[in-house]
Amino acid sequence: MLLSRAASAGEPSRWADSPHSAARLIPAGSARPGDHLPSGSLLAGVQVRLDPKFITYWRSPGEAGVPPTLTFAGSDNLESVRVEFPVPEKLDEGGIEAFGYSGGVTFPLVVTAKDPARPVKLDLAFDYAVCANICLPAKAHLGLVLDGSPSAEGKIVIDALASVPQARKLGEAGPVRIDDVRPEPGGGFVAEATTPDGAGTLFVEAPDPWYLSASASHATGDGHMSFTLAGPDRPSGPASGEPMRLTLVSSAGAIEVPVRLDALTPTP
Repeated sequence: MLLSRAASAGEPSRWADSPHSAARLIPAGSARPGDHLPSGSLLAGVQVRLDPKFITYWRSPGEAGVPPTLTFAGSDNLESVRVEFPVPEKLDEGGIEAFGYSGGVTFPLVVTAKDPARPVKLDLAFDYAVCANICLPAKAHLGLVLDGSPSAEGKIVIDALASVPQARKLGEAGPVRIDDVRPEPGGGFVAEATTPDGAGTLFVEAPDPWYLSASASHATGDGHMSFTLAGPDRPSGPASGEPMRLTLVSSAGAIEVPVRLDALTPTP
């Protein structure tokens, strides 16, 4: 597939078409005070447009699906790229729970230049899946010049960045919080959380080989609620030292919290 480049700094790339979808890169200037991003970061976004009734997947696709992959190997003056993921939806794919996006999505990119005095030339190989009754692989080869110039379409990226869950610690104070996670005697876990209206949706990313899914919330009063975390199969071995990641989405905002399973799982 040919590289779809921006004409100049401050302009988005052309759309790269795939069956039932298209993707492009959008510049969004530089990080501003209050963005809680590394000083001097350049901002961009990968915008995905989907046909009606089609979806694409979050970084963790759920019970089935393929997460997007973004590779920047051909870029120039690039030190690092952090890909951010806006809050997903829980989607029913014929009785299978999937995590993803319908209608479209923009993945914000937080870019650090090797030499801040020079522009960054992004060269992105982007692979993602597009699904309705069937799933189709989609690919885009996209290019963009970033020098911090303002962009007429940068608000698309800024709005997507605002919907990215904020990193928090277990029990950290705030209007939206995950208060506690405890193991259940028969297997699985219970997560307790708080939001202003006592409602929310929880997404679970467990380390391999574990798979855990969160139930709908159960209100316990005064803004508190609980979720049951369970899976079809519980591995016989100990949990990995990699943390489980819980993402709580509510009308008051979204947070993500790492939780170590090996610290929660009782020793037989």
